[in-house]
Amino acid sequence: MATAPVTVNVGQERDRFVCGYPKTGRTWLRYMIANYLTGVYGIDVDITLANIYSVVPNDSNELIPGQQTFTFSRVMPKIIMSHASHEPRFDDSRLIFLTRDPRDVMVSHWLHHKHQRATFNGSVSEFITNLGLGINAFCEHLDSWSPHLNTEQVVSYETMRDKTEEKFGHVLDVLGINVDTSRISSVVLASSFERMRRVEMAHGIAGHDYDRLDPEALRVRRGEVGGYQEYLSDGDIQFIDHRVSACTAASKAILELTAYIPSSS
Repeated sequence: MATAPVTVNVGQERDRFVCGYPKTGRTWLRYMIANYLTGVYGIDVDITLANIYSVVPNDSNELIPGQQTFTFSRVMPKIIMSHASHEPRFDDSRLIFLTRDPRDVMVSHWLHHKHQRATFNGSVSEFITNLGLGINAFCEHLDSWSPHLNTEQVVSYETMRDKTEEKFGHVLDVLGINVDTSRISSVVLASSFERMRRVEMAHGIAGHDYDRLDPEALRVRRGEVGGYQEYLSDGDIQFIDHRVSACTAASKAILELTAYIPSSS
């Protein structure tokens, strides 16, 4: 049974952001955060990918028609999800930056554009070489962020998969959310990929119209580490490695926290 809502004073608090390139684990982390906050603050709502934006909203420049905006400003802290490149507005905020093996990012992002959004009809090889969508865009985004991040702010998808409860507690702590360790285990269980996939198939995603019977179109697809190997050729991987090799030293240090190891290493 839900407890009575707790009113919080958020007027003087610093902004809270979870930032990162698309397909670095944002949907999963958003789902865990939403389940945690609604439990802690006594909000009686079953989280789906249709109503989740009312609890953990997108950045103002990423709003999509059909998605709710934050509706609990006097009840719980507001945590904003953003895919933006670095901007000065982020500098004084409580912030988590998500990252992931760029090879897995490329495959997941290609499937998203091809099967869910229907905005790219080419092959994965054509996608990764596309300047505005492929590995170049990933590296430019990472290079914009890496000089402004400290190690506490960076969380990789791979470490979240490996140490979910520990890393989720860390995320809450960095964002300035009281960490209730007794609640974290149940939140992680309620946010399993299997459960999220069932919820997505039943309710869809707010603002998106796609074939939920197509497994490659689902937002919650596999959640694997290293799944790129089923999709990328040796040439694709070498192309990604070559572009990543031109990233800044700070960006390469961030990628060391993921499963990414250049194929030439």
